[in-house]
Amino acid sequence: MYDSWADDGWYGGSLSILDASGELVASLTQSDGIPANTADPHPICVPCGGCYDSVLVRGSYGYGLSFDIRDAGGAIVAEASGADEHPSEGEDSFCVECTMVCPLGQGPDDDDANCLDCVPGKYSDTASSDACISCDRVSPLVNPLTGSTTYDDCDSCMVGSIPLPDLSGCEACPLGKYGLPWGGECLPCPTNTYDSSGTESTLQSCLPCEPGTVSSPGSTECRVPTTISVDRASAFAMAILDAGTGDTVELASDVTFSPQGDFGFHASAPSANSAFSIVEKVISVSCDDPAAKCAISGSDERRVFYIITNSRDEPAVSLADIRFTAGRSPDGWISGGGGLRVYQSRVAIAGCEFSSNVARYDTFNEYTGASFSGRGGGASFKLSTIFISNSVFRDNLAAAGGAMYIEYSIVSLTSCTVVDNEANPQNAGGIFVDSSSVSILLCTIQGNISARSGGGVVSQGNFENSDNSEGLVVFGTEFSDQSGIIFVAQLTISESQVVGNTASAGSGGGILVGHGSNGTITDTHFESNIATGGLASASVGGGGLAHTGVGGEAALGLRLILSGVSFSDNLDENEAQAHDLFSYNANTVVRETCPSQGGYYFLAQEGAALTVNEGGTASGTLSSFTCLAQCAPGEDRKTPNHPCTACIPGKYGNVGFYDCSACPAGSFNVDSGSTSVVACSACSPGTYSDAGSAECTPCAPGRYSNEASAPSCTECGAGYFNPDVGSTSSTSCSLCPAGTYGADSSSAECTECAAGTASQVVGASASNYCIECSSGSYGVTGSASCGLCPAGSFNPDVGSTSLAACLPCPTGTASGDEGVQSCAGCAVGRYMEDTGATACDPCPTGTFNNNTGSASLASCLPCPAGTASDELGVGACDQCVVGRYMEDTGASACEPCSEGTFNPSLGSASAASCQPCLAGKASAVVGVEVCTVCAAGRYMEDTGATSCDSCPSGSFAADTNSTYCSPCGPSTFSDAGAEVCSSCALGTYSEASSSTCTPCPAGTSLNRAGASSQDCVPCRSGTASDAVGAITELTCASCSPGSYAPAASSSCSSCPPGSYNINTASTSSAACSDCEPGKYSAAPGSALCEDCPSGKQVSAHGSASLDDCSDCVPGKFADSAGSATCSFCAPGKYVGTAGAFTESFCTDCAATKASSADYSRCVCAETFVTSRGGNCVCPPGQEVKAGTDSCLPCLEGFFKPSSSLDKCEACDTFVEGSTMNLGAADEDGMATSVSGCACPELHYMLPDLNESTPLIGTRMKGELKAWKPAFKSVYQYMQIVAMLGFSLDMNFPEKFNETTSFLSLANVDVITVLPFGCYVRTNHHDKLMLYTLLPAFASAVLLLIFFALKRTRHKSFSGEAFSAFLTMNSFILPMLTSLIFSTFPCTTFDDGSRLLMADLSIDCDSKTHQSYSDYAKAMVAVYVVGIPAMCHTLLYVNRAKINRPVVVRDSDESIKFIQFLFEHYEPACWWMETVEMVRRIMMTGGLVLILRGSAEQIILAALLSVASVRIIARNKPFLVAKGAGFTLNNNHLAEAMQWQLVATLVCCLLLRFLEVGGGREEASVLARSTLDIVFVCAQFGAALFMAGNVAKDAVLRRRRRGVVAVEGGEDAGADADDEETALLRARILELEDELAEAKNK
Repeated sequence: MYDSWADDGWYGGSLSILDASGELVASLTQSDGIPANTADPHPICVPCGGCYDSVLVRGSYGYGLSFDIRDAGGAIVAEASGADEHPSEGEDSFCVECTMVCPLGQGPDDDDANCLDCVPGKYSDTASSDACISCDRVSPLVNPLTGSTTYDDCDSCMVGSIPLPDLSGCEACPLGKYGLPWGGECLPCPTNTYDSSGTESTLQSCLPCEPGTVSSPGSTECRVPTTISVDRASAFAMAILDAGTGDTVELASDVTFSPQGDFGFHASAPSANSAFSIVEKVISVSCDDPAAKCAISGSDERRVFYIITNSRDEPAVSLADIRFTAGRSPDGWISGGGGLRVYQSRVAIAGCEFSSNVARYDTFNEYTGASFSGRGGGASFKLSTIFISNSVFRDNLAAAGGAMYIEYSIVSLTSCTVVDNEANPQNAGGIFVDSSSVSILLCTIQGNISARSGGGVVSQGNFENSDNSEGLVVFGTEFSDQSGIIFVAQLTISESQVVGNTASAGSGGGILVGHGSNGTITDTHFESNIATGGLASASVGGGGLAHTGVGGEAALGLRLILSGVSFSDNLDENEAQAHDLFSYNANTVVRETCPSQGGYYFLAQEGAALTVNEGGTASGTLSSFTCLAQCAPGEDRKTPNHPCTACIPGKYGNVGFYDCSACPAGSFNVDSGSTSVVACSACSPGTYSDAGSAECTPCAPGRYSNEASAPSCTECGAGYFNPDVGSTSSTSCSLCPAGTYGADSSSAECTECAAGTASQVVGASASNYCIECSSGSYGVTGSASCGLCPAGSFNPDVGSTSLAACLPCPTGTASGDEGVQSCAGCAVGRYMEDTGATACDPCPTGTFNNNTGSASLASCLPCPAGTASDELGVGACDQCVVGRYMEDTGASACEPCSEGTFNPSLGSASAASCQPCLAGKASAVVGVEVCTVCAAGRYMEDTGATSCDSCPSGSFAADTNSTYCSPCGPSTFSDAGAEVCSSCALGTYSEASSSTCTPCPAGTSLNRAGASSQDCVPCRSGTASDAVGAITELTCASCSPGSYAPAASSSCSSCPPGSYNINTASTSSAACSDCEPGKYSAAPGSALCEDCPSGKQVSAHGSASLDDCSDCVPGKFADSAGSATCSFCAPGKYVGTAGAFTESFCTDCAATKASSADYSRCVCAETFVTSRGGNCVCPPGQEVKAGTDSCLPCLEGFFKPSSSLDKCEACDTFVEGSTMNLGAADEDGMATSVSGCACPELHYMLPDLNESTPLIGTRMKGELKAWKPAFKSVYQYMQIVAMLGFSLDMNFPEKFNETTSFLSLANVDVITVLPFGCYVRTNHHDKLMLYTLLPAFASAVLLLIFFALKRTRHKSFSGEAFSAFLTMNSFILPMLTSLIFSTFPCTTFDDGSRLLMADLSIDCDSKTHQSYSDYAKAMVAVYVVGIPAMCHTLLYVNRAKINRPVVVRDSDESIKFIQFLFEHYEPACWWMETVEMVRRIMMTGGLVLILRGSAEQIILAALLSVASVRIIARNKPFLVAKGAGFTLNNNHLAEAMQWQLVATLVCCLLLRFLEVGGGREEASVLARSTLDIVFVCAQFGAALFMAGNVAKDAVLRRRRRGVVAVEGGEDAGADADDEETALLRARILELEDELAEAKNK
C-alpha cells in the first residue's frame, strides 16, 4: 500500500502504474476526488515483489505537473514532474518489496516466507510482520494455547509451580522446594525443615524437623545425625563428603592426618580444585579425645585444610579439638592460610590448636609486585563468618598476620591464646584485621613479633577505589565520597591481655588500629609491649597501643574508644616515645584508662580525644587525667562527676566498666544493677529485642520469629500477609487470596484489587497482577475474576466497575451468552418484541420472515398456497414437492396424493393435479411423482391400482407393464410371479400349467424330461437304486454278496444271520445258504461264514453268533479254526484248562504218573503212591529199577526206610566193630528199616563219608550254629539303637534310657569306659585316631598271620585268623562309621563361630580340624567303603561254592576262611552279609549326614527299615534254627527286629513333634510320659513275638513224634516211650531228608 502525492494543480490529468509487461495495475484520475492545486495523499495498492513504471499524463490545463509516490513511512519511492524529459508527461519507475504481514495469532517463520500460528507460550495481538511475543515480557507467565491473539491468554502458574522453559505450561516444584506466590521461582526449604508434599508447595509446606533430627536446605525428609569415625588419613576426605547435615566426623587421636594435594584437605563447593563438596549441609569435625587433640599435619607447599562453601548463612563446618600443624600455603596463593583457609563460608572453631604453620613464599608475587608475600600463617579467612573459642595460635609464620589474616569477614574470638607468632616482612605478628569486623573477648595476645607495625594486632580498612569486582561485602559502616568506597574495619577487644608483643619497625608494639578502622577496647591490659626501630617519624609510635589515620576520619565518624584500658611497662623506642598510647591523625576517645593500679582508672574530660596533628608532636602521657575509684559490679557513672549508680534494666556492669554493657540483641533484662550477661534472658519465639532492651517486643503483623534470641523478626514476604501479633512460625504467613495482592513484604493484610480489575493469582505481590476487566464484564473491589454480563445484556466498555454497566439487549436483538460486548440482531425467521432477551423467538410453523432484526410477530407472514413450512423460524416457505399439493395458505405441510395416483409437478395448489395410475402400473404409497411399472412376472388389468398382481404358478409374464400372464407348456413349470417357465430336469416330468416337476421314484430312472410317470424305466432284478429322479439306468447297482433284490427295488435285502451268499446280483432269498458246523455268521448280509476260533467248536448248522462256539473242555483241544468237534490229548498227556487251542497244551505226565480217564489231569501210575508233598513215589522198601517204569522191592542187602527216598541204600560198616546185615523186610517183603546196619548208639550214617558222626555232639554244635543268626540280629539291633540318640540328635525319655542302658555295651567306648580322662584330656580327634588306628593295627596282625600260615601245615589257623579279621571289622564297622561321619557336621552360633556338633570344644574353622577332616575322609574310603567292598568281592568270587547244600557247603575246606560271611544264610543268599553291612552303615553313621535333627531324617530311617523287612520277607535269607524240641525261624526273628526298630523310630518321630510344638523343656509332661512307656514296650515286641513262635513250634514238634513213630516201625514205636530217643530219631529223619534233597540237586 502506497500513498501518491500530486501538487501544482491539474485538471483531467491521470497517474498510471504499469507492471513490467505494460499492464495497468493502478491509476488515479480526476474522478478519484483529488482536488486541484493541492498536495493530497491518495492510497493506491500494487502487488508486492515487482517493479513498476509510473506515468503521469498532464490534463488540459496542466502545467508544471508533478507527483510523488511514498511508502508508509513517508519516503519517496518514485516521482515525476514537468521538468522531466517528456514535458507533456512524466514517468518514473519503482520496485516494491514484499513485506509479509501476518494476521492476529500468527507470526513469520524463520525465512519470512510463511505465517505460522504462534506456538504455546507466545501470542500476537496485531496484524504485522513482527514475530510472536513471549508471555514473559512483564512477568513469567505461561500460555498452553496455539495461535493466541491476546496477552490475556498468558496466565501465571499456580503456587508451588514454575513455568516450563518454553512457557507452554507449568511444572511443579520438586520435593524439598517451595514456590513463590507468582510461580516464578522454586526455592529450597530452609535448614532443619522438609517438604514431602510434592504439589503446590509454599513456604508453609516446609515443616520443621522433629527434635533430635536435622535436614539440609531443600530436604524432603529429616534425619537423625550420626558420628563417622575416621582412623586413617585416606578416609578423612571421604568422611566429610559422606557426612550429612548434623553429622560429626570424629578423628582418631592416635593418627596424624596428612593431606596429599597442594590445597590440603579440601572441603569445598564444586570447582576444579575441589576434592569433595559440603554445599548446603552442616557438619562437625572433632577428636575422639579432646584432651589429646587430633593432629592434622601439612607439609612443604601443602596447606592443612581448605574450606569453601559459597554460603555464610549456616555454620557449614564445625571444627573441635583439632591440632593444625606443619602446614604451608602453596606458592602463588596470596591468600595464605598455612593451617586453615576459609573462603565464603561459615565455620565454628572450638578447642583447636594452630601451631608451626607457614603462609609465605619467596618468589615474585604477581599481585603485589613484592618478592615475598603470604597471609595468615595459622589461618586465613575471607568473605566468611568465623566463631573461634578456646583455641590456641602458636609459633605460626606469615608475611602478614602471623597467627591469622582476616579479610572482609566477621570473626569472633573468645577465650583464645595468640602467642609467639611472627609476621615477616609485613605487619601483624598476631592478627591482621583487613576491612573486617572482629570481636576479641577474654583472650591473651602475647609474644608475637611483627617486622613492621602491630606486634599483636593490626586493624585497618580500605580507602581505595573499588568497582566491587570481587563481589566483596562491606563490613562495619559504609561511607561514600569522591574517592570511592571505604571498606571499614571494626575491632572490638574486651577483658583481654596484650603482653610482650613487638613491632620491629613501626607503630603499635601491642596493637595498631590503622586507617579506616573503628575500634572499641574495654577492660584490657597492655604490658611489656615494644615498638622498636627508632623511627623519627611523626606518624610512628606507641609501645602499647597506636591509633593512626590518614586525616578526615573523625568527620566520617571513625574513632577508637578506650574504656577501662590499663598500661604497664610498655616501651616506644621511636622518636615519639609514646610508651603506652599513641594517636596520630585519628579520633581517639579515652573514656577510661587505668595503669596497673587495682580499683582505679584515669578519667579525662568526657569525649576528649588524644590527637596529634600532622607534623605535630606526639603525646602519649596520661598525666592530665584524674584517677577515680572504679564503680562496683552492676554500677556505672553517667558523667565524670556523677556518682556510681545501678545499671538500668536492659544492661549489666562488670568491675572497671565506665558504661554498663547492653544486653545483646535478642535478649532482655528486667532487673537493675545486673552484674553479668547471664542476667540477660533470651527472647522467646514470636518476640525480638534490640541491644539493651528491658523487655522483648512481639513480632508485628506481617512478621514472625521461629527461634529464641531473635534480634529481629522475619518478614513474611511479598504476596503473604499475617494479621497476628507475636507469630512464632512461617506457617502464620498466608498467601494473599485471589483478588488481592501484597506489595509490602511485611503486610498485615492484603490490598484488594481496584474496582474494574481482578486477579486470579493466589499470592500476588504487586498491583499489576490485577488485570483490567474486558468489555462484556465488570469487576467490583477485590474481585478474583471479572463478573460476566448476564445473558440478555451487553457492555461495550472495558474496566467497568459494577453490574449496572451491563445494558439490556434492545428489541430485535438477543444474547444467549454471558460476557458479550454487543447483542446480535434476530436472524431471518425470528423476532423479539422485548428488551433484555437471551434468544429471539422463532416464527410459528406455516409462517416465514425473510428480514433480520425483526421486532414484531407481525413480521412473520403466512406461507402462500402451494407452499408450506413445518419448522419454526424459517426465512422462506418450501414449495410442495412432486406428489404433493396444498390449496390453503399458512400450511405447515403439503398434502400427499393418495395411493394409486401420482403428481409430477412442483408447487401444486390443487388436488386435481393428482392423476390415477394407468393399466400395467400401480402406486402403493401416497405422494409419488410417477406410478411404478409392473415388473416382469407381475401384471395389472385395471387403472388406479395400488399394487400389481403376481402371475399365478404355472404361468409367466416376460415383459414389464404387463396386463395379463401366459400358461406354461408340458415338461415345464413355474412358481408364482415367474418371468419365464423353466424346463423340467432329467429324471423328472410335468404336465401343462404345472407349478413343479415330479422326480421318477427310487428304483427307476429317466434320461430325459418326461410328460408323465409312464416315462420312468424300472431297475432290473438283482439290481437296486435308492436315488429319486435318477437320470440313467447306471444308478441301478448290482447287489453285493450276502444280499439280493427283485426288479424295481430301491435297495438290496441282506441274508439273515446264520446264512451267507457268495454271489452278486442275486434275485431272491433262495440264494442265502445256512452256515456249516464249525462256522457262524453274526451279522446280516454275510458273504461268508466265519470259523470258530481255535480251542472252540460248534456242531450245528446255521450258527448266528460267536457265542454258539463253545470252549473245548479240559482234556480236549482244537488246534485249528472252524472245528466242529474237539480232540482228546494223547495217552500220557493231559490238559487241565478249557479252551486249549493247540496240542502243545497237552502236557506230558511225569514218569511216575499217567493220564486220567478224561485226560484233564495226571494220576499216580500203578505201583506208585502219593507222598505228603503230592509227589508220586515208591513206598518204603521199593524203588524204580533201571529200565522200568514201576516200583520194585529193594534187593537183598539194601533198604529204604522212607518213601521220600528215590533209591534203596546198601547197609555198609562205618564204625569199627560194626557189621553189615541183611536189610530187614516188612510184611510185604520190603526192606524198610536199618536195624540190621550196625552203628554205635547215638550215631547216624552219612553215606558219602567214611565215618560216622556222633549224634548228640553234632546236634549240640548244629543247634548252637543255628542260633548264631538270632544272636547276630539282636546284637545289630542293639548297635543301632545305642547310636540312635546321637544320630538323630535326640534326648530320649528317662525310662527308655534306663531300660536300654545295657544296649551301649554293643558299642564299647574305651575312652569313655576307662578313666583315661583322669590322666589325659581327650576329645573327638583323639577318639577318631584311637578307634581307627587300633582296628587297623589288629587287622594288620591278623592278616600277617593269615598269609604266613596259609601254605603251611597249620593252614587251619590261617583260616581262623582271617575269620577273626572279618568278625572284628564287621562288629566295629557301625561304631566306626558313626565316629568318622560325626567329624563333619558343624553348628554355627550367633557370634559366627562354627563348632563341631560331636564335640563343642573343637573349632570347625581351625587348621587342626581341617587336617582331621581330611583324615576322616580317608577313613571313609578305608572302612566305610573298603570293608563292605572287600567282603562282597570275596563272596562274589566264591559264590558257586557257597550256593550249594548247607551240608556240602559247610564241609568245603577251601571256603572255611570266609565262612563268617555266609554261614548264617541260605546258599542262594550268599550276598546277604553285604546288604546287612550297608544297612547298619546307613542306620548308624549314615544318618548323621542326612538332615540331622529333623523329622525327615527319622522318616527316611523308618523307610530304610521297612525296605529291609521287604528284602527278608521276599528272600528268607537266614537259616532256620532247629532244636531238640523246637524250631526258631531266624527270618521271622530278623523281620520282627526290623519292625521293632520301625516302632522305635515312630516313637522318635512323635517325640520330635512334641519338641517342635513346645520346645524340649515345654513338651507336655503327660505326652512324654506316655511316649516313654510306648518306647519301653516297643523294645520287647520282637522277643514276645519269637517266644510265641517257639512255643507254637514246640507243640507242633511234639505232635510230629507220633508220625515219626509210625514211619519208624515197631522198633521205633518201642523207643517212643523214651522221649529223648524219639527226638533223636526225628532229627535223624530230617537230616536224611536234607541229604536226599542234596543228592537230587
